[in-house]
Amino acid sequence: MAKPQIGIVGFTGCAGCQLSILDLEDELLDLLNLVDIIDFRMAMTGNKEGPYDILFVEGSIVNDKQEEELKELRKKAAVLVAIGSCACFGGVQAMRNYRDDKKIREAAYGEEGAKNFPVFQVKPINKVVDVDHYILECPVNKYEFLDFVKYVLIGGKPKLPNLPVCHQCKALENRCIFLENNIICMGPVIQAGCGALCPSYGLPCDGCRGSTLEAAYQQQVDLMIKKGASVQDVSRFLLKYNGEDPQVKDFLLKAWHEQDKNLKYEEEEEK
Repeated sequence: MAKPQIGIVGFTGCAGCQLSILDLEDELLDLLNLVDIIDFRMAMTGNKEGPYDILFVEGSIVNDKQEEELKELRKKAAVLVAIGSCACFGGVQAMRNYRDDKKIREAAYGEEGAKNFPVFQVKPINKVVDVDHYILECPVNKYEFLDFVKYVLIGGKPKLPNLPVCHQCKALENRCIFLENNIICMGPVIQAGCGALCPSYGLPCDGCRGSTLEAAYQQQVDLMIKKGASVQDVSRFLLKYNGEDPQVKDFLLKAWHEQDKNLKYEEEEEK
C-alpha cells in the first residue's frame, strides 16, 4: 500500500512552524516510515508540487501572487491544514490591516514610491481557500503536529478542546499573574492546548492560539483596563497574533464604532 504523500509549504511568516517540525528529529525519521514527504522546501531538494494527501500550510497571504499560488496548491491537496497563527489568524503582519494604508506605503517606500505600491490586506489562508483542519500556536507545537498526523493516518478527526488557557493553568496549580500581579494576560479568552506554557514560566499568555468559542472579550477588556492597560494597549494585545480572528475583529469593530471611539490601534504619540 502506498504511503500518504505529504507537503509542508510556507507563505509570509517567520518559518518558525516549519522549523518546529524539523525539530522533531528522531520522531521525524520514524514518521518517514509512515508517510512520504514530497514537498518541504526548507528541508530538502527535489520537491514535487503535489498531488498531496495532506498539505500543511504555514504563513499568511500578503499579495496577489501568493493568493494564486495557494489556490493552485489547494487543487492538488486532498486535505489542507493551516499551521500556526499566521495561517490561522493572519499573525503579527495582520496588524497592518488596522492601520492607514497610505502611512504604511510611505513608511516602506517613501512618499513618491508609495504611489506605486498598493497595500494588500493580509489574509489567513481560510480567506482564500477552504481549510480542513487547523493546528494552532506560534510556532506550532511539534508534538501536536505529530499527534495530528497520527490521528489522520488512522482515520480520526482531531478536535480543539474549546477550553481557555486558564483551565490548563489552574490544573497545573499556577499562581494567576493576571489577578495577583496585574500582569496583562490573555489566558481567559485564548484556546487551550499549549499546556499553559508561558504562564507556567511566569510570562503572560499573548494569545497565539486564537479565541475560544464564544470568548468573553468584553469582560476580558474590562479586566485588562482595571489592571492598568490603556485602550491602546488593549488593541495591541488583541491584535498581536489575531487580527483576522473573527471574534477579535468583530469585538474591536464594535468597540471602535459603538462603545469607545478611542479604542483604536494607534501609537500614543500620533494622538
